[in-house]
Formats: sequence, structure tokens, C-alpha cells
Amino acid sequence: NRRVPEKLKEFAEKAAESIGAELDVLDIVKTKKGYVVIEHNSTPKARAVERINEFAIIKKLFGKVIDKYLKDKK
Repeated sequence: NRRVPEKLKEFAEKAAESIGAELDVLDIVKTKKGYVVIEHNSTPKARAVERINEFAIIKKLFGKVIDKYLKDKK
């Protein structure tokens, strides 16, 4: 298991907040001057599907991911 450096976590959170992202995937590289976001991948299609179908896709997906993580930790 590799831990994510605290400075990277803080950078990623600030980057996501700066664009108003609730859920986002950030591609981040570390340069000589610090971290840089080179791409972000939001989930607008999933949100639209959720609104149309009244089905919480993202919540269901992350619920499964979290459940698996907690199960693996036992």
C-alpha cells in the first residue's frame, strides 16, 4: 500500500474545489515547481442520467467501492 502525500491530497482538494467539482478525477503531475493539474474528468453524464432516471449511480458505485475497501481492511 502506498500512501498519498498530504500535500498532494490538499492540492487535489483545492483544485477540485476551485472548479466547483463534487466528484472529479484529476490527472496531476509533480514538477520542479510543485503539483500541476493536466486534466480533469468530471461526471456530467452520470449526473444527467441520475436526474432523468432518479437513480443514484455515483452514490451506488462509491458505496460498493467503500464497502469493498472496508471488507478488505478486516
